Amino acid sequence: MRPPTRGFWRFFNIDLSIKPTENTVARVRLAYNKAWGMGDDYFGPHLFFPMKNNFTYGVRADDSTLYVDRAYFNISEIFGKPIWISFGRRPTTHGVPQEIREGIERRDATPTAINIDVPFDGATIGYDYGWGRIRFCYGRGFESGFKMPIDRAKDDVEFYGINWDVYDQDNKFLNFQAFKAQDIFDFPSGELYMFNPTFGMYVPTSMKPRTNLGDIYEIGLTWTHKRVNFFGLKDTDYFISLGISIVEPKAIGELPFGMYFSNGTNIIPLTLYYTLLNGMSLDPSQVKKSTRTGYAIYVGLRTPIPWVYGAKLGLEYNYGSKWWMPFHVGTDDPYMNKLSTRGHVAEIYWQQDIPVGEKLVKNGRALLRVGFQYYWFNYYGSANWLETPRKISDIKRWAQSGNMEDLMRAMTMYVPIDKMWNLYGSLELFF
Repeated sequence: MRPPTRGFWRFFNIDLSIKPTENTVARVRLAYNKAWGMGDDYFGPHLFFPMKNNFTYGVRADDSTLYVDRAYFNISEIFGKPIWISFGRRPTTHGVPQEIREGIERRDATPTAINIDVPFDGATIGYDYGWGRIRFCYGRGFESGFKMPIDRAKDDVEFYGINWDVYDQDNKFLNFQAFKAQDIFDFPSGELYMFNPTFGMYVPTSMKPRTNLGDIYEIGLTWTHKRVNFFGLKDTDYFISLGISIVEPKAIGELPFGMYFSNGTNIIPLTLYYTLLNGMSLDPSQVKKSTRTGYAIYVGLRTPIPWVYGAKLGLEYNYGSKWWMPFHVGTDDPYMNKLSTRGHVAEIYWQQDIPVGEKLVKNGRALLRVGFQYYWFNYYGSANWLETPRKISDIKRWAQSGNMEDLMRAMTMYVPIDKMWNLYGSLELFF
């Protein structure tokens, strides 16, 4: 069991909305996200898969830079019909039902959180039929640019999908989504924290995509019901969200590296082989291009506390299977999005509206949030699409074996842990 390191974060989001004509609107969100006393995102490389790239700017804790988190425009009522189109950097983080845990009363993103929490550029065309709406979505997660002969990442990474608000009326919301992530790369262009034996510590390593490994399909179904009378408690909110991921590897990637002897002069050239949800191995025959299907469930409830003014208590639970592989690269959680977990997570939180005087702006509000999360990991590699998921108990058993084959099977890029806790708190001002 290994609890996370203590830390403090400072967040600042500024939302800008301009409506130049009756049927057009442009929305921009600038984001500043910094760890108190630190100038990078070096938080837990021993444990998970920390990166700094286009998917994390403005979302994960970083330096003092103010990033463009979202920037898109909508054109509605096309040809006098309830049809709209939208282009730009998409609102694809903090999706339903995360607004309940975050104390926000309105939907903050298009896709639901069970499958995706990552920003990218793209476009949407949608139709509103009154009690719901349907959207056809396209996105680009990586632009490979003008090709050079030595460039092995020959294809862009693109998203295609559908997001359907089947029903959205009377505080009831049912959403179905399905999308394909095509030609997934091995490493995003940016920095990856890896262990350097020379310095005896984890340091940022510049990485670029080397190989398009295959495709990932995501399916999600989410139901939320708000302001329900529940066991005599009024205005209770609850939700249930289900997710499926299907991973189809099509190619095997290669990562050359050198193993140093203690004298620092002799180097043995080696190559690691891998594909989606399979690797890293020195033997390419051990890397299997097999289709893997995973699933997850996410449930929660939040209810007001009648004897404490402005207080709400929330309970949540989620579970992910061995092959569960969502897209949660851009999460702002300290280590990883809890919905990426291959195992169990239980959470309890308290939300407290703070009386700070009469409102001078429409959305003026101060909110205190305190919560506790507890993780039970069944399988190693949560949120990582490269390494093979393995039972934590098996890795421990192999590591204690004197058999060289078992020791090789126990090798991991990051420290495998079976349990973890996270205590968090925030004081937020909305205006």
